[in-house]
Amino acid sequence: MGYDPTRHDEAGVGMKSCTVAVMILGLLAMPAQAQLGEKRNRGDAKKTEEKKWQLEEADYRRALDRTPEPKGKYDPWGLARRADTAKKTR
Repeated sequence: MGYDPTRHDEAGVGMKSCTVAVMILGLLAMPAQAQLGEKRNRGDAKKTEEKKWQLEEADYRRALDRTPEPKGKYDPWGLARRADTAKKTR
């Protein structure tokens, strides 16, 4: 009565089958749970995004109000030219 590799232990096979079935069901349920959570929080995300946009818009308008108006026409190449060339072209 030694070890017989052709004979399967019924309890071991049943437990392995059950474990595999539970793991497969768990893996199948994970994406569904993630989708449900996303749908629940979608309304909150819209409200938060709208508030964030309103705050950014208000900050932008305040920044524009603080920016001084230019006094004259801006010449970005003014410092790169020689003084006599700049006077002739104007």
